[in-house]
Amino acid sequence: MWVGLLSAACAPSLEDEIAVDAPGLEAMIDSPGMPGENGVPKAAWHTWKGTVATILSKPMLDQETGDYSQAIVDSGILADPGGLEIFKHVKECTLGGVEFKETVLEGMVLGASKWEEEGLEEAMIENVLECVVAFVNDMTDGVEILITGPNVGGANDGITYPEFIHGEAVWCAHTRPISGTPPTPGGPPNPSALVDVFVTVYPTSRFVRGCGVDAKDALRQRVCDVPDDCGLTFGGILEKSPQCKEVGPSGQGLYECYGKPCTMTKLLDYEQDWCDPPT
Repeated sequence: MWVGLLSAACAPSLEDEIAVDAPGLEAMIDSPGMPGENGVPKAAWHTWKGTVATILSKPMLDQETGDYSQAIVDSGILADPGGLEIFKHVKECTLGGVEFKETVLEGMVLGASKWEEEGLEEAMIENVLECVVAFVNDMTDGVEILITGPNVGGANDGITYPEFIHGEAVWCAHTRPISGTPPTPGGPPNPSALVDVFVTVYPTSRFVRGCGVDAKDALRQRVCDVPDDCGLTFGGILEKSPQCKEVGPSGQGLYECYGKPCTMTKLLDYEQDWCDPPT
């Protein structure tokens, strides 16, 4: 678990850090990573994120039957339309197998394909959660987005996607046990009561300049389904943050924050619906 994270109330004003009338977004030379289309419903993410964090700590499959584990079935995620959408993206991030522009993608998070047979460790679970939250947006279905980072598979295969020239933000997920009624001994588990998920986001200076509105409002509009606390904290401008540093070639989006590998999103075009003034 992280300590010393900035709270939303204490996060510095983005306008104080960079002039919004500065030059427009600059092209990024190399964009390694894994592409996909976003459109994960916001309400579904916030309903099921804790459940996802917990079921990822257990094997996905029952090794005797080859079916989904009892923990997944009992969680209820497969019985809810929004849960199914979230679960689809969890499988994209771990196992892959999704077709994107006639290419079948591997799992987006390095090493996470082992989830079929064993539970994932906390750091990898957090990378999977970052992968899923990167695709949250129910205002515009089908927006193409690229994720990259030290633990994103496509960032290490030598393939680049030069069309994704606009860095949006770096997303850092962290989990925390929460109190709840423990499951009855011998009874079904209650995964959604065990873990809460929080995300700290560091928008790039390019996104702040190019979006044209307060980037904090824009990203909150993209991810949050309620006007108040939705578990999203703003860490300030990425390039000015003392907590984050590049750990790879400049411009490739490989960042660690608080010493933890995090995940960056890149866009084809920064003028998305979440850049519109919140309504």
